[in-house]
Amino acid sequence: MRIFIAVDLSRECKGYISSIQREMERELEQKGTKVPEENFHITLEFLGETDECGLKLIESAMDDVKADQFDLRINGRIGSFRRGINKGRVYFIQIDHSRELEEMQWRLHQALKERGFRLEERPFKPHITLFRNAYMKGDIEVFRPFKDHIDSIKLMKSERIRGRMAYTPLYVKSLNNPV
Repeated sequence: MRIFIAVDLSRECKGYISSIQREMERELEQKGTKVPEENFHITLEFLGETDECGLKLIESAMDDVKADQFDLRINGRIGSFRRGINKGRVYFIQIDHSRELEEMQWRLHQALKERGFRLEERPFKPHITLFRNAYMKGDIEVFRPFKDHIDSIKLMKSERIRGRMAYTPLYVKSLNNPV
């Protein structure tokens, strides 16, 4: 099964992101694939195909990550990158620098490597994907920044169900409450 570890977002945050997505959709020249609201997340590590034994190792690595809950600022700026020749772009919302998020991702990355997982080594660039294979004809608007409270990380299974991508939580690691 295809697996990744992510920060899930609150219902309120996903609702606001969905409103941004609707605004942007009016400006798209090439509609591409719209990410469903329930799939908005921030990927911490993509692990790809993993078997049942691998799941237990991943859960163990997640449990080893010591991190407190924190507020994350989502800055409202839209970014994009080209997906390949003859394809549209991927559009996403940028995340402000967050020491807590970056340290948590680094600890998770190290814990997974210690357990033998082969991971991407490119720099961590947190974002929330909105559209794939799309193309915006005009300038991209900047939206009002917002915050979300992060209290857990989730091991997610990615699968196609009735033609749509579905993400199912397999394991949840709660972050410490620093009260």
